[in-house]
Amino acid sequence: MIVDAILEKKGLNTVVIDLTEISPFTDYFIITTGISSVQTNAIKENIYRKLKKTYKNVNIEGENAGVWILMDYGDVVVHIFQQEERE
Repeated sequence: MIVDAILEKKGLNTVVIDLTEISPFTDYFIITTGISSVQTNAIKENIYRKLKKTYKNVNIEGENAGVWILMDYGDVVVHIFQQEERE
């Protein structure tokens, strides 16, 4: 569902990292890239809209600048970077 929301807003270089055997804090990292703050915020909004009924609690950081947005859903953490920040 999250990856579909990212692809709808044309997120680039999206990867899903399975941390279930490594981390006691989260199960997955999903990392994607946008080319501008407008795109990174559009990706964030699309993810939020699609998950708001499933996940009642989400912590979002970095949405004002849009350079690196972190969405923490507990078992899934989404990182949305602008290209320069991801490199």
